[in-house]
Amino acid sequence: MDNYKISVIMAAYNAADYIADAINSVLAQTYRDFEIVVVNDGSSDQTESILREYANTNPNILYETVSHAGVCRARNRAIELSGGEYLFFLDADDFIHPLLFEQMILAVRQTNAAMSSEYFCAVSSDASFAFLSDSQKSEKVVQYSYHNHEETVNDLFRDSPLSMIGGLLIKKEI
Repeated sequence: MDNYKISVIMAAYNAADYIADAINSVLAQTYRDFEIVVVNDGSSDQTESILREYANTNPNILYETVSHAGVCRARNRAIELSGGEYLFFLDADDFIHPLLFEQMILAVRQTNAAMSSEYFCAVSSDASFAFLSDSQKSEKVVQYSYHNHEETVNDLFRDSPLSMIGGLLIKKEI
């Protein structure tokens, strides 16, 4: 049977005001085979103490603090530390819907996909949401869009959901 463990990759720099919301949104996932790997990019606020507290109480959270070198280096280090077959990139100031991993893994299982991207949604202050591409609230609907290799490569380099790293589930081997 295939392994579908997700490594959530997060770079954090002075994220103390919002990183707990990001981490809590991952911990609230209905799909439970994940780890959270955070690289603290030399924050000067309370980011490290927040990460330490989460790591001490959650065995699937790993963090490392490095000297400030930028988001790309922090993400690359988190990838090196990760142990999942799939990577999911989450910014420290974002949060995700509790069904997101379940729906993404469902798409991967049904299609043998190497990548899956989420629909972007707008979240209001009362935590309700609407998909930007579909004004209806739709928690259980999985929509597929198939691309051949050339189309996928093109998507990675033009203005599309795949051109941004956030919200993308991708096989680590890629």
